[in-house]
Amino acid sequence: MGLQNLSDELLLEIVKFVKVGGRNKDLSQLALCSQRLNGITTPLLYRDIFQTEPQALPSLLRTILNKPHLGDYVVTYEATEFENVQLDIFGFTEEDLNSCKDSISRTTTSEDESFSWFCRAEEGEWQALTTILLLNLPNLKAFNIASYNNFRLEVVDGIDPGAIGSLFGKAAALQNSGDKSLGALNSLEMVSVAYADTEMGLSFEDVIPFLKLPSVKTFKVYMLDGIADVESMPGNEFNTRKLELGYSSIEPDAFTQFLPCFASLEILSYQHAGAIVGCSEFLPRSFGAGIQHLKHCLKSLEIFGTPEYTDDERALGIGSLRAFESLVSISTEQKILLGPDLVLDQESEDDEEPVHLLDVVPKSLVRLRLRQCRLGIMDEFEGVLEQKDRATPNLEHVAFRFIGSPPDASMAMIVRDQAEANGISMILGN
Repeated sequence: MGLQNLSDELLLEIVKFVKVGGRNKDLSQLALCSQRLNGITTPLLYRDIFQTEPQALPSLLRTILNKPHLGDYVVTYEATEFENVQLDIFGFTEEDLNSCKDSISRTTTSEDESFSWFCRAEEGEWQALTTILLLNLPNLKAFNIASYNNFRLEVVDGIDPGAIGSLFGKAAALQNSGDKSLGALNSLEMVSVAYADTEMGLSFEDVIPFLKLPSVKTFKVYMLDGIADVESMPGNEFNTRKLELGYSSIEPDAFTQFLPCFASLEILSYQHAGAIVGCSEFLPRSFGAGIQHLKHCLKSLEIFGTPEYTDDERALGIGSLRAFESLVSISTEQKILLGPDLVLDQESEDDEEPVHLLDVVPKSLVRLRLRQCRLGIMDEFEGVLEQKDRATPNLEHVAFRFIGSPPDASMAMIVRDQAEANGISMILGN
């Protein structure tokens, strides 16, 4: 049976295998085989675009300006910022440049701003060209900047024409007004941004424009340097449901300024990077204070990073999570959840009371994963098992990774058997 005898549905499944196992070049060659294969292959070819080379951006933009229907297929776009690199747009025709002007006019109200944006695009500035491209991708759902420095263009009267932050700010205003035009970026649901260097990081000012977009429900940032600044915080207005702060450093006071901006957060992940990115201090108690407004909605919490000590405050645990009625998954370190080990910690005060696992975990908990555990966590867990029906009736999965050697085989077997008897699967390791 030849390919011509297969249904479009079967051909589509075959083409999907080519995309998974090959490259876009393979799809491009397949699309040239016949008009029918071209119609089936082209939407997949443009569905997920990864721009890693500088000249790929002008080439893609020109293609979509000439064939706007191709922009309709793009669902995921991953870009890399190139600063101080003049991209080559000499291949653009007069018609292409006019299409750029038309795109810019969709979101600007000032002739001066439109002129500055267009001039920057003519000069081959990455952000100016990227923002024009975004305005021509009406069904874009995921935007990932794999390397971002937010290289500042010339800001005039608080406006940075052609800058990504400026475009997102305008799009947020359009969405909030109910506007359905292309400039509102209404389809965009996920934004991911990674800092371009190996030290320091992006600021709150760099990421807030993305978060202000109402349609963005998932936001991921790698290397955020969060400095406490009340004036830069917009208030309780972000619609984000899933927030991942990877390898970042947020000042203790900034937790109570930044996290309350998320009114309905369901999934929260924070990995503290320390002084490499910014603030070296990590106080779990400050983090805990910043999420108190999420007791009704937070479902998953993941926190990693070595708690720090200051001159006037111990690195206490995050505090009780008992009141978090929707929290089903916790992944963290023992010291973050329970605070210092009062037996082994030489700086402990005699009158300090230990924090027990039973007093911290919520009744809704289903999964508990702890790293950097000491052997005493086994006794804490046995206390939970004794009152499981009352304290954690939904608990199903527990994993402890220990500092050094895990418990001896006999102790591990006893606790595992108790866990299984209570309907809990248990993993112990180091």
